[in-house]
Amino acid sequence: LHTMGNLLGFGEIYPGWFSVPFTIMCFMVLMNALNMMDGLDGLSGGYCAGVVFLLILACGRAGLWNYVVVLSFLLAPLLAFLVFNMRHPWRRKASIFIGDSGALALALLLGWFCITLSQSAVTGQPAALAPVSIIWLLAVPVMDLFALFFVRLRRRQHPFEGDRDHLHHRILDRGISPEKATPLILVVAAFLGLVGLAGFWMRLPEAALFGLWVFILLAYTFRGLKKYGRKN
Repeated sequence: LHTMGNLLGFGEIYPGWFSVPFTIMCFMVLMNALNMMDGLDGLSGGYCAGVVFLLILACGRAGLWNYVVVLSFLLAPLLAFLVFNMRHPWRRKASIFIGDSGALALALLLGWFCITLSQSAVTGQPAALAPVSIIWLLAVPVMDLFALFFVRLRRRQHPFEGDRDHLHHRILDRGISPEKATPLILVVAAFLGLVGLAGFWMRLPEAALFGLWVFILLAYTFRGLKKYGRKN
């Protein structure tokens, strides 16, 4: 990440020497977040397919047809995988699974494409999305990981200890079936991703997009602390 964009409204933010360790940290967060998201049939695979599809739209709008082709070769096997991994009228349960290695590998690919396509200095071509658009595309797993980190600390647990307080677990505990929970989360993720891309296409201030994202992140975190922050 050579540039973070105009996140604060005072001009472009360049990490400089910190760009490499910061990029590695971002990959670690995304890879762990997507791996933790893999708790329902079709959820992580469907989420990755949705992000890839939105990236294809962004590349097509920017005229980056070489990336459209490459991303299409990533989307096709994801869709084929979802036929056997997502629940639908012809399949009651998943018959194949993405596993830890699959989730980590897909997160690595998504992170690479998001960073590359937001850094015009790297590609030598127009950026397909702004750096702030990345956090909107990846909002659902990252926000859930961030909130759970503080919830577990408040309960004096290890921040990476497993529990049933992830977003998909909360939805299931409300009586919503896995067949409905997965599409619900994917629709929310797609909406948030479209907000990030539409903001870039409409040339909205990056600082405003970043501020709105932070507001949603903090609201979701504080709600989690209030409802799940006590020891069971």
